[in-house]
Amino acid sequence: MNNHSHSPAAAEAILADLTAAVQRYFGLHIWEATPINRGWLNLKWHIRTEEGTYLLKQYNQKRFALCDPADLAVAFSEQARLHAAGLPCPMLFAHDGRFLLESAHG
Repeated sequence: MNNHSHSPAAAEAILADLTAAVQRYFGLHIWEATPINRGWLNLKWHIRTEEGTYLLKQYNQKRFALCDPADLAVAFSEQARLHAAGLPCPMLFAHDGRFLLESAHG
């Protein structure tokens, strides 16, 4: 179910902001971004870069305010540990040891 409260123009602006962040943090250029219209409030895209295809997720600021960032950090670290141990768990990108990153516009 798609409950996004973003207009198409707002979603495009968010994607442009995230595209700049992906390039700044990881040096990757997004060649193609396909929206995934599932989930609750968060925006997601399949992105294609020179390094491969990935999922890009934007946490909704209102929903994120309900979360404890320390709990999310533990969950992301655990997912990275499981992936490194060879379990079928998606690989997460980190920058300076952090998995949850902010774009220029938050």
